[in-house]
Amino acid sequence: MAKLSRHADTVIINANIYQKKGMDSIAVTDGMISFVGNYDEVKGKITQTTKVIDIDGRAILPGFIDLNNHVFEEAYAVEGSCPLPSTDDYSELAGVLEKCAAAIPESTWVIGFSRLLPRMNKPSFMPKQWLDKFIPERPVVLIDLSSDMVWVNSRALETAQLNRYSINPPGGRIIKTADKASLTGVLLGSAGEKVISRARAAHPDLCHINYPNVVHGLKNVTRNGITTLGDARSYWHRGWNRVWETILANGDLSARVTVRPWLYPHLSMKEQLDYFSGIARQDLTSRLIINQVKVNLDGSYTAGTARLSEPYLSPTLVSETNGVFYISPSELTAWLERLDKIGFGVNINATGDEAVKASLNAIQDVRLQDIDQVFSIHSQGVISREDVPRFASLNVSADFQIGNITDSTVLSERSRKNRTLEDTLMPALSVAGANVTLSSGWATSQFSPLKGIAKSLSMGSQGFSDIQMAIAAYTINPARALGLEGITGSIDVGKSADFVILDQDITELKPEQIPQVNVSLTMLEGEIVYQSESDKRGA
Repeated sequence: MAKLSRHADTVIINANIYQKKGMDSIAVTDGMISFVGNYDEVKGKITQTTKVIDIDGRAILPGFIDLNNHVFEEAYAVEGSCPLPSTDDYSELAGVLEKCAAAIPESTWVIGFSRLLPRMNKPSFMPKQWLDKFIPERPVVLIDLSSDMVWVNSRALETAQLNRYSINPPGGRIIKTADKASLTGVLLGSAGEKVISRARAAHPDLCHINYPNVVHGLKNVTRNGITTLGDARSYWHRGWNRVWETILANGDLSARVTVRPWLYPHLSMKEQLDYFSGIARQDLTSRLIINQVKVNLDGSYTAGTARLSEPYLSPTLVSETNGVFYISPSELTAWLERLDKIGFGVNINATGDEAVKASLNAIQDVRLQDIDQVFSIHSQGVISREDVPRFASLNVSADFQIGNITDSTVLSERSRKNRTLEDTLMPALSVAGANVTLSSGWATSQFSPLKGIAKSLSMGSQGFSDIQMAIAAYTINPARALGLEGITGSIDVGKSADFVILDQDITELKPEQIPQVNVSLTMLEGEIVYQSESDKRGA
């Protein structure tokens, strides 16, 4: 609680304030929380210009924070020019693609965006031959939302100058038939980027195309009570950073966004460091922050590119039986050192236990050099028991997308025997003192933080037993992972006035009831960025 030195711009009254038992009012001045306490103490600071919001006993929480959100990819017009249905029926997909091809100019690439390519792909499957059957004359590229896998036809391979003699680029794999006589049409990691770059060259004004779609995606963000998000990755070679800058300049940035430019394994360190230095935005009070990069150390279980300490149980797409390192562990250490010199932290995608260990080893190396940067590891599906306490000791955040965890295991079937920590990663890391966060990975999994909180409480030994831990994983914990704990993540005087107002108190509900709770209002820096229709009618 604090005394107001002058009148408040906004006062929220009759509030059920999260973690502030007995208090019912919040004052906002210049976008900051200037008072938390009781109405009798704040009413004297209400003037004719003060906006008073009576929320009639509803719950008010810190604005949710989605640490790894793919809002750009979900809204990306070019890659989504041929939206694919959520089906693994090849004939249904073929029909959709044929209709797309018929509806766009013949000189244009056919570009599909899917969530199911890894699940549909089998080691013996030949996407190139399948695509060639119904779209033989035009380049086709189907992009998985993870961007770790793309499918292409023969014309796309020809356009990108890839053939049976092509070698794997750093950070990527060109999948060939067992006899190496031809390409299957599957490209992993940076190998797919070469084709995507060719496809995007046909769309010169990407900023104009993508702008309205990303703004629309941000509306979905605020509708779900999210006030801050970590952009999962920004493909700066595709001009994505320019879109974010334009959205900010035009006043359309309705959430605080930490943009993480993508680290390309096949580009030089100097080129990328120069670029990162040029776009850095270190002001943590801004709505647009650029002070971290995204690194993919390994890939996914479905592609066999997650790096494990033991071999996969069945054949995978790649020749390496334990999965791959897209960037070598020694290169990762060098990157952490150099990025620190320009003030950048790192969010590492490390899925397999060997990749997690390598990430922690690299971070340990730079911690010994007194580098005190913000580091987080995302997508870990399996961790060696010995590495669990290292997250806390090295001050590394652990992020989970629980929408991608099945009820029975955190891993795919083929790697089940490789699991070294039985289905208890989230609680084990929490007990060990790690900063554990939950994120959506939208649109690879469910988007709503309320659904995420509910699921985390319904997972038995895999999830949380305490709703306070679940809420922290969407508020103060991701704020720490972004280096923003002094700015947002809790309702305290001096922090940004970032709030989500719910029509029910989720701390009093059973987990299965939480997804039915509605977001009434979302506020960022004291500004209403979302208001439900029922609230608008009652205003």
